[in-house]
Amino acid sequence: MRPSRVTFEMNEAQKDSLDDLQRKTGLSIRDLMNNGLSLVLWAVNETLKGHEIAAVNEKQKTYRILVMPLLDSVIGREQLKREQAKSNEVVGASTA
Repeated sequence: MRPSRVTFEMNEAQKDSLDDLQRKTGLSIRDLMNNGLSLVLWAVNETLKGHEIAAVNEKQKTYRILVMPLLDSVIGREQLKREQAKSNEVVGASTA
């Protein structure tokens, strides 16, 4: 597969966060983006399965669910699709 170049803008705080991640991980920007994309794809797919994404502290037996507009959007879109499908079934049944 041929690589594509992607360019985007970020504010100074976002750039500082990216620089900080590079220092903490030792990864290039490209590798950070690839890892980030992999993580988001996994989170979206798990959300579509009805699973929650969470940070678990087994020692303290606690967890924190990840809340992101992106994942809320996925849930909302799936609910809308289901409602539209139900609506289409009802319309189809009443015209038969």
